[in-house]
Amino acid sequence: MKLKFCTWTLLAMLMCVGLTSCDWGYYIEDDLPESPSESPSETGIPSEVPTNNIYYQTKDNAPIKLQDKDVFGGARIISNTYSESKGYGTIVLDRKVTAIDEKAFRNISELLCISLPNSVISIGYEAFSGTGLSSFTLPDSIKRIESGVFRYTNLSSITIPNSVTSIGESAFHACRKLSSITIPNSVTSIGECAFRNCI
Repeated sequence: MKLKFCTWTLLAMLMCVGLTSCDWGYYIEDDLPESPSESPSETGIPSEVPTNNIYYQTKDNAPIKLQDKDVFGGARIISNTYSESKGYGTIVLDRKVTAIDEKAFRNISELLCISLPNSVISIGYEAFSGTGLSSFTLPDSIKRIESGVFRYTNLSSITIPNSVTSIGESAFHACRKLSSITIPNSVTSIGECAFRNCI
């Protein structure tokens, strides 16, 4: 297993070694999202996303159900559809997306992949926690990875863009498939337990 860690990441991991608890408490094994039974379709999600769209893939080829439709920094959902022929779903909003609010997609276990436009500046606390997310590309516009954003997901690798300056507490906590992460020198702070129980 090859890991790409910078000094900050190593320090963050060492800070959590031997700790019996973090502010987040514990999840039991049964609470973790199941590994997806299907991998994302070969068609894949388009790499260029219009600023008022969000593209995603699910393991059941059906639209995801959002409990709260107002989770995109004030932008409202116009439509949420899934095209099996294209292999991805599309959330269309009434304006440019600048934020993914806290807990927006939390515990949507059927969510495998998601692609956000480069207009997104912030992703809130636990926005993707507990999803089946196996693939994710952070927009180059993101400044900070908030606390708990990706914990308990199926991410296997991720590259942090140069725009990011900080990673919050438990951001990748218990991402047990995470074997590769690239962190740029722009990151100057990493919160406690950011990578706890990843490997």
